[in-house]
Amino acid sequence: MRDTEPHQIFMPNGDTGCISHFRLDNAENRTLSQTLRKLIGTVLLFVLVILYALVAMTIATARLADSSAWVHLLYFFITGILWVLPAMAIVSWMLKPDED
Repeated sequence: MRDTEPHQIFMPNGDTGCISHFRLDNAENRTLSQTLRKLIGTVLLFVLVILYALVAMTIATARLADSSAWVHLLYFFITGILWVLPAMAIVSWMLKPDED
């Protein structure tokens, strides 16, 4: 039996709310709503960019200190583009439509 309808909750003031961030297919298979995936993905992208920039700068400082400006330019050009690959995977996961 599939339970894909949002669940009603009753608030202390008598209002009803709706929990729709999880779709319960069965006990083993739970999927996230697109809204929750976007929230999680936004936080992941923020963390990815900060950590990636710190790691790229640390490597550049440790390994490229005595290199020419052209080596620095090439390194930062390549590392400036490489972060897009994991970011694309996160964004595609975030924008995946809900299963109805």
